[in-house]
Amino acid sequence: MTNLVNLITFSRILLAPFILAFLMLDNFLICLLLFIFAGITDYFDGYLARKYNAESQLGEILDPIADKILVIFILFGLSVHLHSYLIAFLGSIILTREILVVALRDYSSRNNISNKMKLDVGDDLVMYYVQKPTRVRKFKVIGIYNTGLAEFDEVVVIGDLKHIQKLNNWEDNQVGGYEVITNNISNIELFSEIIDENIDYDLKALDIKQKYPQIFDWLRLQDFNVLIILILMLIVGGVNMITSLLIIILEKSRLIGILKAIGATNWNIRNVFIYNSLYIIFNGLLWGNLIALTFSICQNYFDLISLDENIYFMSFVPVKIELMSLFLINIGTIIICYLILVIPSVVISKISPAKSIKFE
Repeated sequence: MTNLVNLITFSRILLAPFILAFLMLDNFLICLLLFIFAGITDYFDGYLARKYNAESQLGEILDPIADKILVIFILFGLSVHLHSYLIAFLGSIILTREILVVALRDYSSRNNISNKMKLDVGDDLVMYYVQKPTRVRKFKVIGIYNTGLAEFDEVVVIGDLKHIQKLNNWEDNQVGGYEVITNNISNIELFSEIIDENIDYDLKALDIKQKYPQIFDWLRLQDFNVLIILILMLIVGGVNMITSLLIIILEKSRLIGILKAIGATNWNIRNVFIYNSLYIIFNGLLWGNLIALTFSICQNYFDLISLDENIYFMSFVPVKIELMSLFLINIGTIIICYLILVIPSVVISKISPAKSIKFE
């Protein structure tokens, strides 16, 4: 099974030059089909490796290399075929990002406890407990974990609690600490205070935000980045809509003059252009929602987009579909677009029927 998984991964490398060749021959349909097939192989090699425990060192090396080769060939083909400096620039950014990810991943892997101590599964480990007197215990490594969080991977060793109880002469019901799990993280500070008030004075209750503040600071930073991106997208989209409607109004200025000459009011003519623009927006929302929901469902079940755990603290992009939020976003988009479209439609009131009818 390991050989089959590696062969599936290697097939993605072989597909890259074929996609480039068909791209140069203007056969975009075959390019799309080959790219979809490559994406399917990317999913199945990981799925089979996890399900049948067919992971190998060769596969771990080949998988990211295959993805990068495929991206490089496609970006190179698009930039050459379309004579686009923009695609070439974006491709350079993506390649730079991939190089940085590889460098950070290599740095992080060197900081792992098992790599630092040159230990593998099945090796013996001699551990010293700094006590009075110093105690020595011999253990066997039965597994190596990887959370993607350097704070854990570099310092935490998972072992049997009974060894600590025996070393400290504890009873079976004695522990150094325990965790309380709640599904309502929004009230976690309140729960922590309640627990802290009801335990002994020599004990302390800390919530996860107090224990690992750097992780939540990183999450808040990501939320801020998302807000900035959404604002920029809204500004760019608004400017594009205003510009497009202005162009349409200028192209139809003679028609506007004729409509005014036969008695149409400015508001009636403005509504014609606004409703036509809203029709286009509704079509965009329909296809946008359909594509977004399809992709989100696929990501939710198949983890199509993977992430580097050393950078993002997770191995894949998590997706949560909330229909109410989706509905409110669509309603908000329609209202904002309508208000934006009212601005350029004011130009209609400035058009003179006599001058516009003569305009060719």
